[in-house]
Amino acid sequence: MADGDEDPHEVERPVTEDTDAIWSTDDIPVRDGPLDFVWAPRPSEPDRPTSPAGQGLPFDEPVTASPVDATSEERNLRSKLLIGAVALVAVAIAVGSLVRSGDTDEQAAPVASNETGSTIDVATTTPTTMARLPSTTLASGGAQADLEISTEPIDVELPPPVAAIQTPTEIVMLTTGGLVRTLSLPSGRVRSVALAGTADTDASMFGGGNVVVAPDAAAILRADGRAVVVVPRTGPPIDVNSDEFGADIGGLELQGWRRAGDGTTQFIVVTYPEACCDTSSFTSVGLDGEVVPLVAPHAGPSGNQGLTTPDGSWIVNDAGGTYEVDANGTSRRIDSGIVLAAVRDHRLVRECDDALRCSTVLVHVSNGERRIVDPDLLPDDFGNMTYGMSLAPDGSAISVVRNGPTQERVLIDLDVGEVAAAPAVYWSPGSTWAADSSGFFDIASAGPGLRFTPRTGETVGFGAGLDQVIAFGVRWPDAELDPDVIVVTELVSAARPLGTTGITLVGAMTGGGMTYIDIDASVSQSWAATQRLASDLTLITSGGATLAFGDAGQAAFAFRRGVQQPLSGVFATEGVKLPGLIDGTIWVPAPELGTSRSGVAYRLVTSDGLPVDGATIDLPEAELIGSDGHGGLVVARGGDVFVVSVDGAERLSSGELIAIAADTAYVRECTEVTACDVTRIDRRTGVRSSSDGGIDADDLTTASTVRGTALGTSVSPDGDVLLVQLTNVSPEGTTDTSWFFADTTTQRLTAVDDLQPDQPVIWSADSSFAAVLADTNLLVFDRAAGELVPLSAPKLRAIGQASITEPVAVSE
Repeated sequence: MADGDEDPHEVERPVTEDTDAIWSTDDIPVRDGPLDFVWAPRPSEPDRPTSPAGQGLPFDEPVTASPVDATSEERNLRSKLLIGAVALVAVAIAVGSLVRSGDTDEQAAPVASNETGSTIDVATTTPTTMARLPSTTLASGGAQADLEISTEPIDVELPPPVAAIQTPTEIVMLTTGGLVRTLSLPSGRVRSVALAGTADTDASMFGGGNVVVAPDAAAILRADGRAVVVVPRTGPPIDVNSDEFGADIGGLELQGWRRAGDGTTQFIVVTYPEACCDTSSFTSVGLDGEVVPLVAPHAGPSGNQGLTTPDGSWIVNDAGGTYEVDANGTSRRIDSGIVLAAVRDHRLVRECDDALRCSTVLVHVSNGERRIVDPDLLPDDFGNMTYGMSLAPDGSAISVVRNGPTQERVLIDLDVGEVAAAPAVYWSPGSTWAADSSGFFDIASAGPGLRFTPRTGETVGFGAGLDQVIAFGVRWPDAELDPDVIVVTELVSAARPLGTTGITLVGAMTGGGMTYIDIDASVSQSWAATQRLASDLTLITSGGATLAFGDAGQAAFAFRRGVQQPLSGVFATEGVKLPGLIDGTIWVPAPELGTSRSGVAYRLVTSDGLPVDGATIDLPEAELIGSDGHGGLVVARGGDVFVVSVDGAERLSSGELIAIAADTAYVRECTEVTACDVTRIDRRTGVRSSSDGGIDADDLTTASTVRGTALGTSVSPDGDVLLVQLTNVSPEGTTDTSWFFADTTTQRLTAVDDLQPDQPVIWSADSSFAAVLADTNLLVFDRAAGELVPLSAPKLRAIGQASITEPVAVSE
């Protein structure tokens, strides 16, 4: 921080006079109080610009704070904080390389190494007070504008027969990468929606084609049979796991769609029990993911593949005839045969007379006209079996899979006869024809993309850039969908009135989308992720963006104004990623620093993946616990707990860490084996006080496992409330471990069932409210009432603090 710049939020830290006494006899520099200094220039860079003592050095790649929605005073403060903090990391150290003397009582001056191998005598640097950055976990609050989202559509080069299709047609495809791509004609634009991340990203995760396409959504059955994914035409997908269909579910099967009594779309799912040979049952899944058992006699299809009419009525083959059952359950008999295909105003029916002579008949529903299909085109015998019939929208042609020496999908013009044939790859339960009846679509027989078989000639392939397609369906919308119209705005309500919470957050939805939630405005704005996110997801607000990281080495992404952008491959390292002490920086695992030793090895990088000069941490035989809420890493080593950052290491306690945030920490310390107490530490002043808050120290579960960013938000901003895990042993000897909000001022405990401990707490600035994720449900902790209040919000698998640049006006 330059001379004359004062941070109004800064509190003077105590500085020890005995510089030798601050160093531990272990391999890392420690002291009981905070350690403050700036770094000297690197000896390996004699030409590097220097500054007066105490002011630090300029940063080669400055990380700038976003000016969006910031007042002049806020921008000035942010600039001052960044200048002061950037100066401190300009030539930071590799902490694990600090050395100590041999067996003598006198310690050598601590020495740090930088990435070039040269060393810095940190004991001779000038002490200073580090500017403290505002906590990134505090909610901004207030109503926000709408989101500006870009779908980043792909333009596909269309062959002439496909380019000639001018009637709106959408091809909904599932690819091996877990993307649902929708090709829109006649524009040739492709919208991509990413399904939720899984450990397995290949075709085996999603199977070979249990996909049902309705006019306003599609449903996909996961290959393991344990979940249905509903993908609306606009907005993010929704996961519906098998346990939502009931207990002891052995498997699921999609069987079509229908219109409900209120006019909404419902997908029909057949559920199979875990036990062998029990009776299956039918359920419906709505566009909101709601699962409803179907108990009506004709709730599901019988003897067909779940055919649906364009208005959403079921076609049911039963009792010697074919019936159409509408959304109200009213049925009407339309024929005595079995419906093989249905489209708009036509039905393809197989009929048999009293002499058991069977034929295929095309029925025009509105006027009752009937046309017998030439038996040479569709023979009714098992020796030349046909299946997978699909009618052209105008009823003038049929596509069908024909068995022979090989399986072929053939196009039959009812006036001309057979027009074309191609190897059969996929059988869709619905029509795959273009809306203008000019031909039908199929999956390419070899390699990625699609193929089109026109009524005028030879099959053509296209769309190789769409990846390998494993399942698809076709819909005929009234008009093409604007690729930018993907944001879904929905009301969010609390189970009871909360008042003003000041909480806004961003979340990753269970199906694969993202959502921005303003609790006080009672609104959520959700959009589809265009590339797949990691399954073990961490969201960090940094550099004016929401960054999405995985722990298992998956690709990482940034969301800036809703637009999804891939991050550098440096973030694909296995292990948790944690926020840095400067906005726009992230701690990433750096296993190459300690390849031969177990421990904590991390490097500080910008959100662009660029390393911050020399800012590395390498601590052998140490265990990472998580973030300290202020850009440092909390580690356990040698029985002690340390906060380690670019300015060295601070011994937090010789006991056990319970909870920590930017300004306050709680530890359990024991004076004797059986006498333990909870100690509160003011991290600004170093003041320590006994503060059990009504918590029995013996019941506390310490923060001994990696909790990532969640650890650094486990204490409220005012330091009076902490999120703790308590273990109780019943008289019967059973152990019960639960999470609680512990208010040390009232000594009240509020249980949090099904808490996701790796997800952060989003606190209000005044510590009156907090948002947490329990299972997939968003809850608000009302401190005054000591209650958890559920929200009717989207189902989530990860949450983070919303970026100040997240909500902006929708683009035109």
